[in-house]
Formats: sequence, structure tokens, C-alpha cells
Amino acid sequence: MDRQPHANSRELIVASAIEPVVGELRLIDVADYIAFIRLEHFACLSDLVDSAAELYFRPGTLRLGHGGEAHV
Repeated sequence: MDRQPHANSRELIVASAIEPVVGELRLIDVADYIAFIRLEHFACLSDLVDSAAELYFRPGTLRLGHGGEAHV
């Protein structure tokens, strides 16, 4: 895939915008995330992401895609 000329600047903008959401998600123990993934409780993970994102974005702006893997 060809990279767009402004891809790097856009990545920086998105990264800085979601930084507070990532901070909220890091408050949860990684073992809980692993358990949700192994038990396929993706709705629980989605609720966590929605709850963290609603503090900083409009509803539906940032959401979890279906599925996941854990590499620890």
C-alpha cells in the first residue's frame, strides 16, 4: 500500500487525540483484558472502550472492532 504524503502528520494528530483515552484504558489491569479476550467477552471490552472514549469524544467516534488477540 502506498503511503499518503501527509500520513505521518495525520498519525501524530490521531495519536495525540487518543492519548487521554489510552490513559484511561491503562488503569485497567492487563489480566482483565486477557481474560475478556480468552473468554470472548468482546462486548465487555467494547463497553470499556466506549466508557473511556465518552469522556473525550462524541459517542461512536472511537470504538472497538470485533475480535482480538493478546500477545504478552
